[in-house]
Amino acid sequence: MTDHQQPIDRWRTRRARALRLLREEGLRGLTQRFEEKGGAWPFLKEKVRFQLCSTFERAWDTAHRVDTSGQIDLENLEVIGENRAFGHSVVSTSPQTFSFLGRLFPAEKSNYTFIDVGCGKGRVVLLASQLGFKQVIGVEFSPWAAGIAVGNIRTFRGNRAGLDSCSIVVADALEYQLPNEPLVLYFDSPFFPQLSERFFGRVLEMFERHRKPIRICVVGCSAGSVDATARALMRSSRFRLMQRGIAPYFLDTYLPFNYYSFELAEPDH
Repeated sequence: MTDHQQPIDRWRTRRARALRLLREEGLRGLTQRFEEKGGAWPFLKEKVRFQLCSTFERAWDTAHRVDTSGQIDLENLEVIGENRAFGHSVVSTSPQTFSFLGRLFPAEKSNYTFIDVGCGKGRVVLLASQLGFKQVIGVEFSPWAAGIAVGNIRTFRGNRAGLDSCSIVVADALEYQLPNEPLVLYFDSPFFPQLSERFFGRVLEMFERHRKPIRICVVGCSAGSVDATARALMRSSRFRLMQRGIAPYFLDTYLPFNYYSFELAEPDH
């Protein structure tokens, strides 16, 4: 990343953008925003929800001595590979949402390697490290975000035994060679559905070769993206749907998460 390409945290600049709008356009600008959002109440509700989410996530970071919050767009980040145009911003699953989604994971976690596909700053890697998985791997195609994730593993206040099993891999997920062992793949909308189909095609090829159990958790606050990815998996009988739903709204999340879990299954005879 060059000197003139500094990452911009959309969460930290959001308040500044609102003040600039008020200064430049006055009440007329705010009124227009009200109309775009369907009225004053939906607009204010969105702002309050964002402020709560941002406050709780920064407090979690402070308590655990890490930097995992915010939203970093890809436009000013160097990435590995040719798939920048298909990637989403660097964001993190809220801690309370991740705790709820733990019901999607296998009971015998010590037999499984947990992989966060598109791990960003590594919050999910940190949280998963405390659950007893055999090992936890974050795959991230932004070297900048991956570097922060590595630093967070060093400073995180948590069980060091779990943290010692963590690693961050800087790679394009479509080029990353998945380990040949039982896997939990955590997939929080790291890229667009058309790229997801290619990724899960590679996952299926690996399963066909090795026949090791694979659990896939497709989650995210963008219902359209999550549902599109899930539909692509459901077109194949090999991906067996286990659970689906919408997580509760927690104060540390901007929007409730949609979720699906799948297992790779042998074909019915």
